[in-house]
Amino acid sequence: MSRQHFDYVIVGGGSAGCAAAARLIAQGAGTVLLIEAGKDVRTLETRIPGFVRQAIGKFDWGYVSEPDASRQGRSEGWARGRILGGSSAINGMMFVRGAPQDYDRWAAMQNPGWDWESVAPIFRDMETSDRPGPARGHSGPLNVRTVRRPHALTRAFLDAAANAGYPINDDYNAGDQSGFGLAQLSQRRGIRNSSADAFLSAVRDRDAFTLWDECDVQRILFSNGSATHLVCSRRGEEILVGADRIILSAGAAGTPKLLMQSGVGDPDELAAFGIFTAIASREVGRNMMEHPLVRMVYETSVPSRNMTGGIRQSIGELADFLLRGEGILAGAFEAAGFVKSDERLSAPDIQYHFLPLGILDPVTHADPLLKRPSLTIYANLSHPAGRGRITLASADPAAAPRIMPNLLGGGEQDVKALAAAIRIARRIMEADPMRGLATRELTPGADCGDEAALMNHVRGNTEIAYHISGTCRMGSDPDAVVAPDLKLNGADNIWVADASVFPDLISGNTNAACMMIGSKLALQLSGGQTGR
Repeated sequence: MSRQHFDYVIVGGGSAGCAAAARLIAQGAGTVLLIEAGKDVRTLETRIPGFVRQAIGKFDWGYVSEPDASRQGRSEGWARGRILGGSSAINGMMFVRGAPQDYDRWAAMQNPGWDWESVAPIFRDMETSDRPGPARGHSGPLNVRTVRRPHALTRAFLDAAANAGYPINDDYNAGDQSGFGLAQLSQRRGIRNSSADAFLSAVRDRDAFTLWDECDVQRILFSNGSATHLVCSRRGEEILVGADRIILSAGAAGTPKLLMQSGVGDPDELAAFGIFTAIASREVGRNMMEHPLVRMVYETSVPSRNMTGGIRQSIGELADFLLRGEGILAGAFEAAGFVKSDERLSAPDIQYHFLPLGILDPVTHADPLLKRPSLTIYANLSHPAGRGRITLASADPAAAPRIMPNLLGGGEQDVKALAAAIRIARRIMEADPMRGLATRELTPGADCGDEAALMNHVRGNTEIAYHISGTCRMGSDPDAVVAPDLKLNGADNIWVADASVFPDLISGNTNAACMMIGSKLALQLSGGQTGR
């Protein structure tokens, strides 16, 4: 077994890991090894957003959840990127910072330094946005573009939202999320801008930076509260890696799995797998959060992006992408919205995604893409009460973890909020001009009208939004897995930087927050500052 040593080792080349590596190198923090289990590739599937289903098929860990009793036994794939760039290389590219109130709430949950005033400069520093104004960054490595040539159905949806009484918001990342607006995407001219694309291009050739792709970290070795080595396997070679500082950025599924494999977790559960407890931390893998999502699909009286127009539509979409970086090849999401399920709430708790493309539930339909003009609306609950967990299935590092969602296990309030989200979407679809364009509601369907029927539909058809988080919760209490500075409790040289540290879900897609977290930790460890 060969041995190597670095100042920093980052486990996981995804959204947070790439951001952390680039920032450490830029700050001259020392030698950095970035370890990624997947390949260092940029393929047609990962570059062109319209091929996202193919990208998931090729570069996914292939995790499948346990049957969820809170959703009538539903089980589904939990896509997680196994490629340099992580899930940012296979996701829908929605760029949403979250609401300022989210981070102020994190700080109020005994996490000093995570308030909006503290994290907003990091968001600005990492982006180049096409939205004007001082709230946005305009010289950072990550390119963020707004959809500029939306489909006619998308324009009609926004007009209908306004006619239904909801504000139009030109920039839901500038502070106030309320209302509806065109989607903002992690892209450059319609091409995906993953975390690897954005952050690593400037550091790949630096002598201090080393990247190992196709490398599996099997476990962490501990001695007296310090991590001494990582046991790695790369292309048939066993490597023992030492590091002064270790950052775990393997994601909300991968990080707790690696910790438990290494003896960090609930001692009773570890003992059941014959794993010696190095650090007792009973909440590792617990507190798992995910945005519950309900899908609405409508047939339309005008063509959508479902490619029903034959060769003429295909040529038009190709030209739109090649000439302008727009259209279906640039992605399906074209608008977003944030509303309150109950006007008594202080802030929006429902997020909408609008797609001028009809897609049925892929769990219940082998061929979910509709062959007729149609559209889809996703509505997800931003702050669900339900908590699931991740556990080991085996002591074998190659075995997938067990994912137990409990997605609607928080009680009837979550089910009622999602039912309210459907009613709000219907109100918009019944307003002009959508009223004349949507001919039939395919799901939930016209027979799902009263409150009881809606709630039953929610219980049986709620999906995940692929925003898994919270499995290594940060906090100042003794049960927290990591401290507010992201150091692993019980260890003196390991930090965690990914969605697993979320103490609560944010109002929005989680990818941007993960990149912020990686950048923030690297700044902390290197003594750097934001400045742009």
